[in-house]
Amino acid sequence: MDQIAEWITQVLNNLDDETVIQRVANEVRDLCSKFPVPGHEGYVEEPVGVE
Repeated sequence: MDQIAEWITQVLNNLDDETVIQRVANEVRDLCSKFPVPGHEGYVEEPVGVE
């Protein structure tokens, strides 16, 4: 939970900094990849708003 709060804070404090937003998005995806949803292991979709 502390890490999630830190990510939210980083993005909110840097709304105009695409580098920070992209880095946080990558870190979130990395964390989520470690906890796949059963039955959706092969499902991959590019997040909306992230290039």
